[in-house]
Amino acid sequence: MCRKFILIFRKNIRYLIKACCHDLRLRFRNLKEAELHRLVAKFLFSTYFQESLTDPTQVKRETGETLTPRQGEVLRLIMQMIHFAVDGQGFGADAPYMDSLNAELIQINNLFTSFTAKHLMGSDSPDSIYGLNQYSAFAEIVKPTLHIETKHVRKILDELKTHKNEIIKDEQSKLRQLTDQARIPDSETVVLYLRPLPSESFNEEHEGYELFVETKKLLVEVLLCGCQGSNVIKILQSETQPNEEQEHQKMKEKNNDKFETLSAKKHAILRNLFDLEKHGLVSSADCYQAIITQIAKDIYSTN
Repeated sequence: MCRKFILIFRKNIRYLIKACCHDLRLRFRNLKEAELHRLVAKFLFSTYFQESLTDPTQVKRETGETLTPRQGEVLRLIMQMIHFAVDGQGFGADAPYMDSLNAELIQINNLFTSFTAKHLMGSDSPDSIYGLNQYSAFAEIVKPTLHIETKHVRKILDELKTHKNEIIKDEQSKLRQLTDQARIPDSETVVLYLRPLPSESFNEEHEGYELFVETKKLLVEVLLCGCQGSNVIKILQSETQPNEEQEHQKMKEKNNDKFETLSAKKHAILRNLFDLEKHGLVSSADCYQAIITQIAKDIYSTN
């Protein structure tokens, strides 16, 4: 049964459990691999399996039979028992008459955790499931989709609400407010178009950040004037044409530009790039490609 399901395991489910595992590993670095797999297995079962296997509509579609109220109740009890098993829970001394079930629960736990772990093995990232890489953010043709049914989102939200005091301790937190106020439709499908953002090489606390932002702005203005070149250096070292200077003057009047000429702005950018290279934010070896990458990311982020 597991072997058959592995063959039809959908990309969006594989993506989400990979992403879940990746985030858990980053946030809880001391978490052992076996415990990590157990947590992801619990997420997978409670989010995708439990409700689907007890939904009368899906049961009828798969079996052709309608569940009686009694059958539905028994099926829910079975799913609850499997949920205990996946979560690693068993029966203790307070319920000795149930002790004989513990061996079965352990076996179910091992089977489902191993089943989940097979999809988490390997060094490939969640993005690789959809064939994405660091260049995909700039390729309009690369638009893999992730379909998420809102009933699964509701399940996650319900769990978050149940444990919000442990997860979101700050009652004034925006995430806490969002959790309390969220209203999710019962049966709709959300379609997400996946395109990864290039990774940030620095943040606002990084020395040289303000200069980098200012230099990006100046370079965009130069490009808007129509300056051309195969890389940043050629753009900035090219001879300024009359039509380019004319565009600069229009921009100067509109934005109160401090640079009298376009050539002066180009020279200022070159000086900035020289300083930014000292901070390790750009490199002349690749013709300052990092700043072009950041500009492309900014354009993408606003779309």
